[in-house]
Amino acid sequence: MKYTKTIFFYLNDEELNDLDEAADLAGTTRSEYVRRCINETVMKPTVNINYVELTNEANDLIERFRVVADRAWHSKVLDVPMFRKVIRDTETLMIKINDELTKEINHEKQK
Repeated sequence: MKYTKTIFFYLNDEELNDLDEAADLAGTTRSEYVRRCINETVMKPTVNINYVELTNEANDLIERFRVVADRAWHSKVLDVPMFRKVIRDTETLMIKINDELTKEINHEKQK
């Protein structure tokens, strides 16, 4: 649908901040968020997990994979114990992410 009508309204800093946060949580633009509110669409925030922590853990694993690869490249020998440890830690992180997602999805279903 093409939107052809424009409206203007004023918000204070706090209201604009609240609107931006709500739109971000819903994964929409400001316009789409307001449009959905007007149409009384039920909007839910995205999954509430600690993305920063999980991203930092994943970045640490990537760095450790890089170290294993660099060592193998330069020495022509794979550090098998270190490689296995990085693989185990990766599996642990994947389980942690799955558990957090499952917990959050089940929590949302109970609402």
